Amino acid sequence: MFKKSPSEEVHYQFEFFNKFSEIYGIRHQERPSFNPYQNPRLFLMAFLGYLEQAMAFNRIYESLNNIGEFCCLLAIESLGINVAVRYMCKIIMKDDENFRKMLENVKNFYEREEQSEQYRHILETNLKLSNFLLKALTIFFFNLCMFLHVLAFVSSWFSGRFLLVAPIYMPWIDPNTLFGYTISSSILFLFTMWIFVVFLPSEGIVIMSALQTIPMGQIFILKLKIFGDELIESKKSLKKTNFVNVKLTEPPTSTLMEQKSNLNQRSVLYQELKVKEDVESKLIDMIKNFNEYVQYLQSVFDYVQTPTFFVLSINATAIGLAALTTVYYSKAVGIVLVGFFTIQVFLPCIQGTLILKFFLLAN
Repeated sequence: MFKKSPSEEVHYQFEFFNKFSEIYGIRHQERPSFNPYQNPRLFLMAFLGYLEQAMAFNRIYESLNNIGEFCCLLAIESLGINVAVRYMCKIIMKDDENFRKMLENVKNFYEREEQSEQYRHILETNLKLSNFLLKALTIFFFNLCMFLHVLAFVSSWFSGRFLLVAPIYMPWIDPNTLFGYTISSSILFLFTMWIFVVFLPSEGIVIMSALQTIPMGQIFILKLKIFGDELIESKKSLKKTNFVNVKLTEPPTSTLMEQKSNLNQRSVLYQELKVKEDVESKLIDMIKNFNEYVQYLQSVFDYVQTPTFFVLSINATAIGLAALTTVYYSKAVGIVLVGFFTIQVFLPCIQGTLILKFFLLAN
């Protein structure tokens, strides 16, 4: 016997994710309201992000002659996070073999009754491998973001150098409220500046790498959906158990040894049936939990593509161009442009609010 069945392992993995998500104020079905009393860690992250942004522009205003250096720093960190995202997605895309093996082992488990325990062990191992990737990915991104937050705050406060980071785990703040829009605008600005902005500052070129990063996330979501669908299809196509024809009622003339043999056969069949029903029910639970996880990730990427994110991305790009204007064209013009677009990003001013409402109403 095994310490944990495949279903128990799956349940443990998703239970871990649920507990971990509760700590950070994440929900599968609904977006949590921005309440610092309910989600103190969420409030702390938003405050740090807002403070980082304010300190970043303070550094720009204090040393306009070093904007080129600031843009180079942005370029390095933008390249670094893109490499990290691509590397993680590449790991996910290369995990096809494990997924295929797991599906094949599920089918083999049902088809080959005589090796049920062996295939149960194989199934358990493959489920552990497959779910370990989700667990590792979740831990990696959450801890990376928290570490970068603390690093940016400490470095900005003590060394005078600003390391631009963004809380990529906070795109679910509701922007429909005044306070939520202000916070989400600053956070999404950091998000766009951190991942999308300056690539070749020495030549004055600002390249948005959203087409490189967001599709990778979409491929990840598509990958999870395909895997979930294949699990469901494999469940439907599983062969029914072909039991050996055994007489469940003994004739009156049967001997005691024959009755004992029939009882043993029925006991073996009963145990095999229990194992199959257990794995089948747990497999259904795994599919359900897996689909919930996919829906959660899908909601995150859907929100990134909302009109709010689109408007803020335009503002972030304009700020980057305006910052380069101070270096390559006119410092005064650059200051005016940076200030103008910064106001639109930080505050829900009339123009920004009207544009946002227009897009929301249009959709």
